[in-house]
Amino acid sequence: MSEAKSARLELRLRNDLTELDTLSEALEEFCEAKAVPTGAAYHLNLVLDELVTNIVSYGYEEDAGEREIVIQLEREANAVAVVVEDDGVAFNPLSAKEPDLDASVEERPIGGLGLHFLRTLMDDLCYRRKDGRNRLGFRKPLTDQPNAA
Repeated sequence: MSEAKSARLELRLRNDLTELDTLSEALEEFCEAKAVPTGAAYHLNLVLDELVTNIVSYGYEEDAGEREIVIQLEREANAVAVVVEDDGVAFNPLSAKEPDLDASVEERPIGGLGLHFLRTLMDDLCYRRKDGRNRLGFRKPLTDQPNAA
């Protein structure tokens, strides 16, 4: 379920991992139509896939029923602005502990890399909890900044 208007896309996904295919396809179409460079499109897909997977896997009780995750993308002159919103349990990904990337794979706990990708590949991260909803915003620069490739 998506709605594309000019330089914007709004996706409404169910809290179900099968929706990752819908996300990937809609994001690919959006990036192609809005001339988002391939590297930036890859980073957006990676981060959004991780975020939606985490929301579905950890954001809801098992008996939560069908819920909705809303993703808004807007193509700006030199960036893609993104907002991810859900009504799952309160969780500020910006306050989560950084993974220990120096530890061996065997010593590292599972998880945390998705948030690492968010922090290192995106800019202007902001989070707020309002009216029972998590709202995470960020931008993917499309200029020749270090993380834009």
